[in-house]
Amino acid sequence: MKKKRWVPILVAAVLVATGALVAAHLLTDTVPEGNALVLRAGTKTVAVALDRLDQAAFEGVLTNGKGEGASHAFRGVELRTLLAQKGFELTEGVVVTATAQDQYAATLTAAEVMTPGKVYVAVSEDGSPLPGLAEGSQGAQLVVFGEPNAKRSVRMLESIALSGG
Repeated sequence: MKKKRWVPILVAAVLVATGALVAAHLLTDTVPEGNALVLRAGTKTVAVALDRLDQAAFEGVLTNGKGEGASHAFRGVELRTLLAQKGFELTEGVVVTATAQDQYAATLTAAEVMTPGKVYVAVSEDGSPLPGLAEGSQGAQLVVFGEPNAKRSVRMLESIALSGG
């Protein structure tokens, strides 16, 4: 008889654990691998699905290492807007580091990111989707306007980390 008392308790425990796992899965933004931008600050990490970005058109001139400027039309979102939408705060002293899939990285100050029209996350350029590293995957690029050289425009963007402040 004592064995039968444990059966309802065991069933209840399994149901509670299953419910918790289902709830955690439903509350998590599921993002296909290679199609996400990871935002980090301290212990907070958020994966943003690139195909779910609230996109707008923007354009500007990017200058190459030879000093030659070329006009480009992009679709994407201002980085300051994306960070605010995902609950990240930019304050004085914060350093923003954008890292590519090949580990190339560029840093910006919070003041630069907060300047309207200066720093964007693009998902298409001149009408074509930016490619990701994996075949057929969506890519992203950090676009920084007003630079004498576009070396801080990070292609194959993988993550953006905030530190300091």
